[in-house]
Amino acid sequence: MRSNPFPRRARALLGGLLVAAALFVDLSPAAAGNGSAARGEPLTAVGRGTWHPDLHGGVHAEHAVAIRWPDGTVEDVPGTVTLDADDGSLPDVVDACEAATTAIDYDRYRTLDLEMVATGQVCLRRTYDGKSTFHSFTGRYLMDEGPRKYLDTDGWVEMSFSANQSAYVLTTDT
Repeated sequence: MRSNPFPRRARALLGGLLVAAALFVDLSPAAAGNGSAARGEPLTAVGRGTWHPDLHGGVHAEHAVAIRWPDGTVEDVPGTVTLDADDGSLPDVVDACEAATTAIDYDRYRTLDLEMVATGQVCLRRTYDGKSTFHSFTGRYLMDEGPRKYLDTDGWVEMSFSANQSAYVLTTDT
């Protein structure tokens, strides 16, 4: 019977090192240069701005948005949001929620236009100090317009509209 030149403990250590090395090696098609592979980091946008009620009982917001592209670059673009509750009015009771739809548009000086439509829930919330209320929206979006590689991608969106007319929006693809 042949004996193995490596003791059992050394074989276990070597196996563990090989597994650890494999975890650090990217074997995905993206690493091989395949253009149809995963895009890397998600497309994420965060913005702050102001809002006002619109004529339809919803919200219209304008804000500056920082977009983080999948390659890691970040750029500032203007953005607009319209939010409409399905029943035509925003909730007016704290912790009440209702179905809503929002349209999100990020426009890079007419050279790039990202448009998303999201469905979800708009709720009236109370601030932590209890002194004020704000509306929040959480939902899922579908990219309707933009670069071909982002068309029909989806993600989630979170927005808030405070009583002092400030607005916040966060979108990220999944």
